[in-house]
Amino acid sequence: MSATLRHVFRLPLRITLPLVVALVLLVTTTASLVSAWQRSIERLSATSEMLLHTEMHRLIRLDSDAEDLHDRRPTDHVWREISHLATRPLVREVALIDPDGKVRQAHRRNWTGQPAAAVIDGWQPEWLARGLATRQPIVLTSRDGERMTGLQSYQRRALDPNQPRQLATSLVYVRTDLRSARQELAVSEFRERLPELVAQVVLILLVGGLVHAGLARPLNRLEQTSARWARGDLSLHASEQGPAEIARLAASFNQMVDTLRRHRDDLIASEDRLSTVLYSTGDALLATDAQHRITLLNPTAEALTGWREFEACGRPVAEVFRIEHAQTGEPAEIPVQRVLDSGLVVGLANHTVLVSRQGRRTHIADSAAPLRNASGDLRGVVIVFRDVTESYRLEQALAESELHYRALANAGHALILTTDLDGRSLWSNEPWLTWTGQTEASRGEVDWLSLVHPEDLDAAWMDWRRAIAQHAPFEQSLRLRRADGSHAWVRVKAVPRLGADGRFQGHVLQAIDTSHEREADQRLASQVDELRRWQTGVIGREERIAALKAEVNDLLQQLGRPDRYETGARVTVSNPNESDRNP
Repeated sequence: MSATLRHVFRLPLRITLPLVVALVLLVTTTASLVSAWQRSIERLSATSEMLLHTEMHRLIRLDSDAEDLHDRRPTDHVWREISHLATRPLVREVALIDPDGKVRQAHRRNWTGQPAAAVIDGWQPEWLARGLATRQPIVLTSRDGERMTGLQSYQRRALDPNQPRQLATSLVYVRTDLRSARQELAVSEFRERLPELVAQVVLILLVGGLVHAGLARPLNRLEQTSARWARGDLSLHASEQGPAEIARLAASFNQMVDTLRRHRDDLIASEDRLSTVLYSTGDALLATDAQHRITLLNPTAEALTGWREFEACGRPVAEVFRIEHAQTGEPAEIPVQRVLDSGLVVGLANHTVLVSRQGRRTHIADSAAPLRNASGDLRGVVIVFRDVTESYRLEQALAESELHYRALANAGHALILTTDLDGRSLWSNEPWLTWTGQTEASRGEVDWLSLVHPEDLDAAWMDWRRAIAQHAPFEQSLRLRRADGSHAWVRVKAVPRLGADGRFQGHVLQAIDTSHEREADQRLASQVDELRRWQTGVIGREERIAALKAEVNDLLQQLGRPDRYETGARVTVSNPNESDRNP
């Protein structure tokens, strides 16, 4: 049914509108006919029922008064009335039935004395009991309403002359048939409505002509014009003729097409600009749809992947964009599905290598972003990537250089520390951690000035803050706390640390443990004092003096200094603190 309606509403308007009008008129006329016919049927049924009541009452009166007590036979007058009644247009059967169910008199003489069930078509045995049980008339209607049966019991005088006052019970039976009357009513109603039907047909034809001239023809022209618009010919304008509504509709369509044409031109220009940008950018661009099929590949991406755009379009992205982990060679994840699932921008993992169609390996860095339409629906993914082989090589070289210099810094005995612009610790070498007892975790948390001996802190703090403020070097001898809690003398020297642009980045601080040198200096001063005492107090003890000279020379050699005394020379004692001894 729904398919038929869809087919009907796809018909041209010049056919559809008259057809709808015809259907409406047909439904209205049919409903009117049915209603009138039903009313006529109701009137016919009421007439038939009234006929049954009237005739049954008349037969009862005639039969009750027409008995011949001497002849014991019903009079011919009653039979003639029954026969006359049976000739009425609606009446089909008339009979008088005794309580034992036998026909006492009927419109057909051969029924007399026969059981009612044997001669009356459709007789129901319960009708007899039901009719005799009451004196009120009973009217039964068949299911189809075409037959009505009337039953009514009555009292009549008995035929026995010995008992003239005795009464006998009888049942009058009358059946009417309405089929012919119904058919005549239907024909009569149709004949009465025939002029109306003819007028409706004329009206339908008139409406069809008006629809064709006033609606179908202008709409047909508008349809032809819109078909050319659909094929892309936006230079054509629709004819603004016909009814006012259609003319306004055509004018609106023309305005819409003009706007659409301008927007199309703007879109083409925008696409040209966008295409120029996409195909001229230095980054490689690869776009896919929601099914992971490639839809765009710019020249930079063509050069890196080894695929031409016309060859790659429509292929799975995994076939064209082959990426691996640079260190393991294992296939890397292409983030297209992750972007489709999350709707967020996703970057590639570090150390990713793109393997071209020809097998060339290129280090790349990229990100994948969702592509959405104007309504925000996810339509695909765009991958932006670039060749970072040179950057990767430089980073590797820088990492190796950093490891090299860190190894050098950790290989010596000097304590090395780097600071930021405010003098906070950034990094320290292993000797510093071992000497001070600091750990990797606390490397940037402890200020190196907190390790300075309280007696040296004020001078160190002032000189260090001045060096930071002036971006100047710093140098000082001071006592620094060691891992065991004791303090030792160190020589601290810091130089400014500059960035690639020449800007100040902090300091590189170097501390050298001078505690052993100070102990040697103290021992040296003690030996010199003893030598003086021997020289002034014990003249002539050359052997002792020579031994002291040799011991002094040995101490000077341990400090990396030249010998002060010559063996066998005259003893001349000088103060070592007045020479080139470091403080």
